[in-house]
Amino acid sequence: ISGDTVGIATGGSGSVSSPNVAAGSQTLSLGTLALSNNSGGNYTLVGGSGTAIITPATLVLTGSQIYNAGTAFAGSNLVANGVNGETFAVTGSGSSGNLVSPNVQTGSVLSTTMGLSLGSSNNGGIAGNYNALGPVCSVVSVTPAPLGITVTGTYTGLNTITPSAFTKNGLQGGDSIDSISSATVYNPNVSANSYNYVTGITIGSGTASMSNYALSVAYNATTGDTQNKATINPAPLAISVNATYNGTNSFTKDNAIIDVAGMVNKETLVVTGVNTYSSNVGDNGTNYVTSITSIAGSSTASLSNYAINSGYRAVSGTLVAGATANTSPNAVTLSAAALVLDIGASKTYDGTTNFYVTPGSLASNFDYGFIGTVGSDAPYITGGSAQVSSANRGTYSKFFNNTLTLSDPNYTLTGGAVIALITQAPLTIVGAKTSLVYTGSQQTNSSATVYGVVGGQSITVDPAAYAKATNVAQGIQNDAAYTLIYSGGASANNYKVTSTDKGSLTITAAPLNVVGANNK
Repeated sequence: ISGDTVGIATGGSGSVSSPNVAAGSQTLSLGTLALSNNSGGNYTLVGGSGTAIITPATLVLTGSQIYNAGTAFAGSNLVANGVNGETFAVTGSGSSGNLVSPNVQTGSVLSTTMGLSLGSSNNGGIAGNYNALGPVCSVVSVTPAPLGITVTGTYTGLNTITPSAFTKNGLQGGDSIDSISSATVYNPNVSANSYNYVTGITIGSGTASMSNYALSVAYNATTGDTQNKATINPAPLAISVNATYNGTNSFTKDNAIIDVAGMVNKETLVVTGVNTYSSNVGDNGTNYVTSITSIAGSSTASLSNYAINSGYRAVSGTLVAGATANTSPNAVTLSAAALVLDIGASKTYDGTTNFYVTPGSLASNFDYGFIGTVGSDAPYITGGSAQVSSANRGTYSKFFNNTLTLSDPNYTLTGGAVIALITQAPLTIVGAKTSLVYTGSQQTNSSATVYGVVGGQSITVDPAAYAKATNVAQGIQNDAAYTLIYSGGASANNYKVTSTDKGSLTITAAPLNVVGANNK
C-alpha cells in the first residue's frame, strides 16, 4: 500500500514434497517463512502458495594415491563427496592430464577429470542430484611409494657411509637409481648387522627422486619394496709387531712394540696382545698377526669394527691401512733372543789366538754354558772360533772377536764371562846316543832333537851341553844339562820341557894293524 515494499526474511524455511532434482517444479509450503521490511507490523503473511525447483549440487573429489611416476589419477583412489554426507565411488583409470606433476604432493587440485566416471553410492546418494564430475574444488594428494633397499659399506665410525654395493626394489615407471653417494644407517657398528637398517639415502646418479619414495624404517631382510637391510663391513686395519723371540706365538705390549693404523673418526685403538703365525726369527718376511687378543681399556674403538689382513703384507714406509683389509700391511718381525755365553777355555799353546769348535764332531777346546734360553730350547754352538788378544801363554778374560755359530737362529750370542787359559806347550828332548872310534883327539856328541815345537818356530839345543871324550877309558860320557835356543818366533814362556832323554858319547878302540918285519 502507498508504495511499501516487503520481502521474505532470511532464517525461515518452506518445504517441498521431494528433495530430488528429478521432481522438477514443486509446490512450496510457507512453513516458517516471514516478511522482511515490515517493521511497522502493517502486514501479515497469510495463505497463498509458491513453487520451488531443486537444482543439481556439485560433487567435490577427494583422494590420495601412491606415487607411480604417472600423472593419471585412478578413480579407485578417489571419493566424490556430495551433500548431507552422501558419497559416491569413482571409476576409471584416469588420464595423463589429471595431475600437473607426478611427484608427491598434498592438497592439489585436479586439472581434469578425463578418464573418470561417477560410480554408485552406498549411502543413498542419487547421481541425478549432482552435476557431472569436475575438478573444481577437488583436493588430492600423492604419497611416497615404498622402496626396498639394501646397502653394504665400510665402517666409518658414523651413521653415514658410502655404499660399496646396494640393491633396490619398488622403483616406479622409468625411475632409476644408478649410484648412491651416501646412506645413513640406524647403527654404525658391525655388530649391529643382524638388525641394522637404512634410514635415508642420497642418490648419486639416476632419474629417481627420494622425495617420491619412502623407506620402511625397520630391519627387514625379505626381498621386496619393504626390504631394508644395512651391512657394515669392518674398516681395514694395518698392524706391525716388532718383538724379541720368546718361544711362543703370543706377544703383549710388555714384550713387543705393536703399532696399528687405520682408525676412523678419530677413534683410538691401543693393542695390548696379539697372536702370530710363527714364533721363529727365520720366518721374518712371511710372519704376520693372526689375531688381536686384547686392547687397552682406554681405546675408544671397538675391535669388532676393524679387520686385519689374513696374511703377510710388508710395511713400506709409514704404517698406513689400505683400501681393504687384504691390501693393508700385516707384518711381524722377530729379533733373536740374547744368549749370554759363559766360557771356560783351556788349550795348549799352538801359536794361534783361536779357541775353536769343530762342526763335524763338535770337539772343542773350551766348555761353555748359556744364560737366556727359552722354555725347552737347547741351542748349541755348531762351529767357528773365538779369538783372544794374544797367542802367548797366559790367562785371558775376554774374546775380542768370534765367528761362533749357533744351532738355533732364534738366538744371538752376547756378553758373558770368559776365562781363557793358554798353557805351555810340552817339549821332549831326545839326545843322540853316539859311538865314535878313537882318533887320538877329543870328540863331541853329534846332536839332540827337540820335539813339540809349533810349526814355523825353531827350538834347538845349545851344543855346549853335548858330551865330549878322547879316550876309550873314559867310558860313556853323558850330555850335560841342556840349554835351549829359541828362534823363529819361539818363546821360552810358551814351552815347558816335560821329558828329556839325554844323549851320550862312547869312544871305541881304534883298530890296530900289526905288520911284521921282513928281514932278509
